Amino acid sequence: MKNQLLTMVKIKLTLLTFCLCFGSLQSVNVNAKDIQGPPDPIGPRQNHSPIILLHGFTGWGRDEALDFNYWGGIVDVQEHLKEHNFQVFTTASGPISSSWDRACEIYAQIKGGTVDYGKAHSENHGHDRFGKTFAGYYPEWGELDRESKTIKKVHLIAHSQGGLDSRIMIQLLNKGHLAEQKSLAMNKDDLSPLFRGNNDWVHSVTTLSTPHDGTTLASSVFRILPNHQEVLTYLSSTWSAFGLPAYDWKLSQWGLERGEEEEYDDFTQRVQNSHFWRATRDNAGWYLSPEGARETNEWVKAQPNVYYFSYGSQQTSEAWFSDDHEPDIGMFAIFRPFAKWMGEYTQDSPNRVIIDKAWFANDGIVNTISMDGPKNNSTDQIVAYGGEPMLGVWNDMGVMQGWDHFDYLGQFNSDYGDPRPFFDKLAHFVGALPE
Repeated sequence: MKNQLLTMVKIKLTLLTFCLCFGSLQSVNVNAKDIQGPPDPIGPRQNHSPIILLHGFTGWGRDEALDFNYWGGIVDVQEHLKEHNFQVFTTASGPISSSWDRACEIYAQIKGGTVDYGKAHSENHGHDRFGKTFAGYYPEWGELDRESKTIKKVHLIAHSQGGLDSRIMIQLLNKGHLAEQKSLAMNKDDLSPLFRGNNDWVHSVTTLSTPHDGTTLASSVFRILPNHQEVLTYLSSTWSAFGLPAYDWKLSQWGLERGEEEEYDDFTQRVQNSHFWRATRDNAGWYLSPEGARETNEWVKAQPNVYYFSYGSQQTSEAWFSDDHEPDIGMFAIFRPFAKWMGEYTQDSPNRVIIDKAWFANDGIVNTISMDGPKNNSTDQIVAYGGEPMLGVWNDMGVMQGWDHFDYLGQFNSDYGDPRPFFDKLAHFVGALPE
């Protein structure tokens, strides 16, 4: 089974590479059928908080992948929104890193400064405390606006794992972290503002296909974590063979950064021997698993002054003669074997999250039941959106039926055409939220 799963991941990565190489040959389906999207704004624009776009697992930045955009594919969602008078920035965090590490990186990219993963956290997991230094997309974040007399905040729009990163960053900003505070009790000036608390700096967060309760796909794919070195080397070699710009794994905190004169074989050997692969709870695999999500949900809570919105996706249907789910015809080919496996997977092992038929519906990567907000081991409230946004609870915006995990982004085989109208409506919707 492990070899089969490793083969599936290799196939997925190969097809992903193909799409990135030849995605520009595809055309945007401008005649796509009308779809349900974000609701109309609740009124005129009331705030000018910048919009921050956060990618999901294995995502990439704007200077990678031959300018094939994570947000839009061959079109550019960020620049489109900027042309419509929205201030927008796109973050680029570690594609396979833990959501804790990614939250720390996102904070530094927005505010500016050196990434601080936390003294207690870094010592516990065996990697460097500090990472790269950034100028900051929005250095005035958290400062007082002299005209409005309000704190300068941001809107977060996050796909997949990016939603977990958002929740953790908001929790740390608002409540701080006791272990980090205790680790620097004798030197409080050295504590990152991210861990101090009382920083109500986020206006809203919108999650798209986020596994708030984890995904059962992680229950299989990430059991091959000890062999993930092989996958990493395989993908890097494939990209190198195509002459593509380096896919930045952003793992410098683990010492996994290729030196300017370092031979590629030497670098990959260091990658394969890294402690990262044995850090089974400080990587994306743990955070995306149902058990990892259960652990996160215990301490990460919805904050009372933040608007939370969740959008789901589903592109499977119940089989004719069983409760199993089968992938719909329009699903991206890469996702079909994953969707079929998720559509029939159950487990009831002790000390693990019980998985039953309620988890069968999925979008090829994430179980639909997991997308509306955190439920397992969580006290967060989830309410169906009724036309009036509510603070401090999850406003469930519904499920986009017939959408796979990439359809929100407009990548590859976008079943629903140009993604820009969706994000137009979403930007205007969050822009109409009260200050």
